[in-house]
Amino acid sequence: MTCLLCFVYLKFRSVTPLNTPQHNQDAAQHWEHDQRVMLTPQHRRTPAPPAFQPVPITFNGHVYQNLPPALAAQLAALPPVPVPCG
Repeated sequence: MTCLLCFVYLKFRSVTPLNTPQHNQDAAQHWEHDQRVMLTPQHRRTPAPPAFQPVPITFNGHVYQNLPPALAAQLAALPPVPVPCG
């Protein structure tokens, strides 16, 4: 819906030459309108809850705290990787 509104706005707005007082005024009014719209509660973005509960797991001495449960289980099933000395 907003895409359609943007198209209609861009298609039928009055075109003024760049760097004219009228163009600057139009740009300022458009910016102010966008700011008012974005500050309304209906258009504010709210953070989404995480899709999974992270499971901390230690592998080769490193702690991974941001893995989804399925990937943490796969990592836990891997044998430790030998670290070369020297």
